Amino acid sequence: MLPRRIARQGCCAAAEGCGTLTRSLRRLPLIAAVLAAWLPMSSVSSAADWPQWRGPSRDGSSPERGCFVTWPPEKLWSASVGLGYSSVVVAAGRAYVMGHVSGEGGRGTDTVWCLDAQTGKELWKHSYDCLSSMKDKTAEYFGPRATPVADGDAVYTLSLEGHVFCLSAATGKVRWSEKLDEFAIKESPLLYGYCASPVVHGDRIVFHLSGACMALAKADGKPLWRRKGGAPMFNGSSPVVVTAGGKACVVFGEQELLGVDVESGTKVWDYPLERAVTMTPVISGSRIFFSTYPNKGFCGAIDVAGGSPKPLWTNRQVLNYHVGCPALWEGHLYGVDCSRTEFSNHDKSISSLKCIEFETGALKWTQKEFGWSQVIAADGKLLVQRESGELVLAEASPAGYKELGRSALPEGVYWALPALADGKVFCRSNAGEVICLRVGAK
Repeated sequence: MLPRRIARQGCCAAAEGCGTLTRSLRRLPLIAAVLAAWLPMSSVSSAADWPQWRGPSRDGSSPERGCFVTWPPEKLWSASVGLGYSSVVVAAGRAYVMGHVSGEGGRGTDTVWCLDAQTGKELWKHSYDCLSSMKDKTAEYFGPRATPVADGDAVYTLSLEGHVFCLSAATGKVRWSEKLDEFAIKESPLLYGYCASPVVHGDRIVFHLSGACMALAKADGKPLWRRKGGAPMFNGSSPVVVTAGGKACVVFGEQELLGVDVESGTKVWDYPLERAVTMTPVISGSRIFFSTYPNKGFCGAIDVAGGSPKPLWTNRQVLNYHVGCPALWEGHLYGVDCSRTEFSNHDKSISSLKCIEFETGALKWTQKEFGWSQVIAADGKLLVQRESGELVLAEASPAGYKELGRSALPEGVYWALPALADGKVFCRSNAGEVICLRVGAK
């Protein structure tokens, strides 16, 4: 994110003017108290960026306040960006998103778009040749899957074929590029391509690739380390960072969770699962929530505070795959249980929205017939984006499901996670229509 500019304005005044100013300053605390008591809390807002996959904390939540006072949402703009499942990210007033246009011979053109977050105006774009889809007919989904990362004055992107670009956030100029396929395990090609969204930590950016994890230097793309681990399969679980035994560890894996020292790439711990992990783990302090693919799959939580994983609980309450990772809000997880839809191409009614307690795994409530949905949380509210093209606003409370309203999106199928930034929600359909909606105060 770009640093905020704080302007300081000095002034000179005559002696009597300074006295008047001093008396006025003395009244400021009283004036502030009166205003605070008079203004409703919902009108007091604070904005936050959404710079990476699953938001600023990578857990589906945002610290933004006063962000759901306009309902139904007001459409501000829309833009066509091409096919894909990559989510929108927002930082410093810019919205970044990726899309694909198919061409001949199974290839086409990927484009990274930078749009003005307020107006949708194109600020710049970067295009390159890329595979349109993996050839397996059971996985023939077109366009990029991974979500960009906006960090300072740069934005980092990853294609389904493994192209990595570091682009200037201001101009789109390529600072460096790399091809992850050069580092992947050749005998274990990915079924769906590169789906996992990279994570930035300190001076490096970390990627989950075929059966391994690796870090590149943010500044120049130099490979820093590569660590083999986890049987490659879906590549749907994006890496996250947790502190284990005093060390910052990147967590990744397919049929196990692996904790790797972010600085050195050495293994700190592992936790066998024997089932494929397809969702991004959720971090709360030193605790990690995970969910595995169905057909006897399960979810659970471990604690790595001591440097090695300590199991906390497991159950079958929330099984996330296809779309959706649970959002974390005040010690509870809100997400969709996709059980009984593992071989489906869509789901408008089977999956249920659930709330479980992070600490114990206890089920707090179930709301049936939501279908595949993406959930984000902010300001004590849940925003649920249904695959069928509907936004649902509800209370983020373990006491029970309380719906606050529904609003239809333009016709389409919606798998990409919505983004929330500065009172605006950014939704993206599979066909590539990006819609910006105002939900904050006008």
